[in-house]
Amino acid sequence: MDHPSSSSSRTSIFDCHDSIRKGKGKERMSPAAIVSIVHQHIAFGARPWEVGNPNVQEKELNLMETLQREAARRVNTPATEGNAPVSGFVKPLLGRSTSAGLPLKRPPTIPTSTTADLEALADDLESHVTATSDVDALPRIYRLQSLRPRLLSILATTQDASSAWAAYRALLILPRSADKPRPKVPFAHRHRLLRLLAASPRPRPRGRYAQVLTVIRALYDAGGTIQRWEWNLLLDCAGKEGWRRPREEHFRAALALLAEMRAGGAGAGTGTGHSTPGGTGVGIGGMGSGGMGGGGGSGGVGGGGGDGPARLLSPDIFSYTTLLAHAVRTRVPAAVRHAVQLLARAGLTPGIHAHMALLYYFAQRKDLAGVRDTLFRLRQRELEQEQEQEQEQGREQDKADRTGLSQTALNVVLWAFAYNGRLDVAQAIYRVVRAHIASPMEEEELKQDQEQDQEQDQEHEHEHEQELALLENALAEREMIVIARGVLPDVATYHILIQAYAYHGDLRACLETLADMLATFIPPLPRRSERSSSSSSSLLLFPPHHHNSGRQQKTHFGEQEQEQERELKERDSFTLTTTSVTAFRSIFLGFARHGVLSSSSSSSSSSSQQQQQLHPIAATTHTPHEDVHDRYLTRLPPPPSPLSSSSSSSSSSSSRATPNPEWTLPTLEALFVRFLELSPETRLRENTLFWLISAFARTSGHDPVILRSVFERVEDRFGWRCDGSGVNGNGNGNGQRLAHIRLKVFRATS
Repeated sequence: MDHPSSSSSRTSIFDCHDSIRKGKGKERMSPAAIVSIVHQHIAFGARPWEVGNPNVQEKELNLMETLQREAARRVNTPATEGNAPVSGFVKPLLGRSTSAGLPLKRPPTIPTSTTADLEALADDLESHVTATSDVDALPRIYRLQSLRPRLLSILATTQDASSAWAAYRALLILPRSADKPRPKVPFAHRHRLLRLLAASPRPRPRGRYAQVLTVIRALYDAGGTIQRWEWNLLLDCAGKEGWRRPREEHFRAALALLAEMRAGGAGAGTGTGHSTPGGTGVGIGGMGSGGMGGGGGSGGVGGGGGDGPARLLSPDIFSYTTLLAHAVRTRVPAAVRHAVQLLARAGLTPGIHAHMALLYYFAQRKDLAGVRDTLFRLRQRELEQEQEQEQEQGREQDKADRTGLSQTALNVVLWAFAYNGRLDVAQAIYRVVRAHIASPMEEEELKQDQEQDQEQDQEHEHEHEQELALLENALAEREMIVIARGVLPDVATYHILIQAYAYHGDLRACLETLADMLATFIPPLPRRSERSSSSSSSLLLFPPHHHNSGRQQKTHFGEQEQEQERELKERDSFTLTTTSVTAFRSIFLGFARHGVLSSSSSSSSSSSQQQQQLHPIAATTHTPHEDVHDRYLTRLPPPPSPLSSSSSSSSSSSSRATPNPEWTLPTLEALFVRFLELSPETRLRENTLFWLISAFARTSGHDPVILRSVFERVEDRFGWRCDGSGVNGNGNGNGQRLAHIRLKVFRATS
């Protein structure tokens, strides 16, 4: 940022005072207005300008109005496909005073434009205070730079939690004028900092609990009101603290916080001093003798007296659900039982998130009876809500409007049954939600082909609807699964199925589900009669390679067909890049688990013929958008078999007893070719490459020549070197193992 020189800055301010003194025009400004404008100018980093210039004032006002409109648009606009709000966006404190202190005496020389600058400033200030133990002993440069207005403006407008935290650290040390009242940081800025810490991307780093606790304790000491969502944020951070799998100590820390919150809400508790495994205090220790409720004493939270804070600090359903989630993540049955008992004693009705947490707990323990019991209780809750709505409206709801599993709940239920080996139930669930996508496509096809086989299509559609109705009834009666009408499969749905199929050794279902995912998230394509077979094969997982015939057919294309072909390839590449990295990793894991050695006498022609026999997706010439109804009807079993436990257990045991001939090296090589078609800018994780190398090692018999070729092709395509440093310079266990494998392979082939 360009800063004005010292002389030019002083001249501009003095010229402004002269113009105001002479009364030029109607732009008379008070000294406070001049100070505010100068501070706003420094905060927003504009170019040098003269205070009082009407053109510059209009420019600054336009900038403020633009920021206000942008903030209002992001906060108030509903999330649509074309105009979605930014994830984690926190509304700026526009319209509030963010400036304080005296006018600038010299131009700023301390940078505060980046997170690194702010962290360096905070570290320097803390080191000075630690060395001198006196804030007044700070160097004069920190007093003459008007840092407070800039830091307050950053805290009021930034969307980066790290920058906001560094600015907050610096503000706590910078001295204020003697005539300025406390606190050093306004309450609104502290509340916004907590919102930024809550909205930061997951997973939360280690130390986030200490940050939230520091801000909340400072709020209480300054006489501010601690809101209930801030207590819930502290409760959520206490049970995680940056650990991938929390321990029982984290649950006890969250439990102590909830106990203090309950005591504070009743107005009879005191601050506690429990500590987390990280060494920080759990409670807001020393918060006055009256506890968090405040009562009517001077140590109350609200600053203005009254019993409002006591009502706000009583735990709600979010508090108990957060505690239950912590208990489930510890996988300790006693902790889960205790959290459930606390929720029942509170007299609150468990919400969908509490049921999903219990569903996750029973699924991990492979307790399908507990899964069905949770689904039964969830269905009872939905029926009670339906009855209440019917009583309020005075009429019975239509069948299409009845409630059921939402999108998130559906994915949890699908994962629960797939994780426990019940692929028949997972297939049935997928078949029902897939029909919600297939029905509009079938209607469009019926409109286009009304003159051709209309009676047969209607009869086929009627049979299909009857089968789906029987399947939905079977799911509801046997497994307590009722799916809402508007639920569609999303990326998580497809990934869950692909991972389950790969783990249990069903490669054909893996690839068909991947094709369904690509067909769903790519916009609809023209009909087959309007396009050639070569253009339709660009969306297939294993497209047939006919290079010569492709060139001959392409010479007969017009400009419109060539443009369409290029758009199809671009959309295919984009879809593979954005949605298929996780799917590839799952399939590579399946090869590492179920891979078999190929026969040495197989030639290239026989391997390509075997590829077409094993994978009907590669042999077909129609797009995944065509004949969707026929494909998934023939692929999935009839309604009675998906819900029969005997067939599922026998099929799984047989697949484990005999190796699947589809998991071979030619099939993996064909899949690897499509993997290399991802964009070179694709961010690959080390576990994806580790399972890729493991898959080739199993299917090739640890052939060093093949493994070296895989390493070289990956490094040439994505610019990633398996040297143990990791993709971003911070390697983990998989990165170290990859480096060790690469060293052994290259030594064996050198």
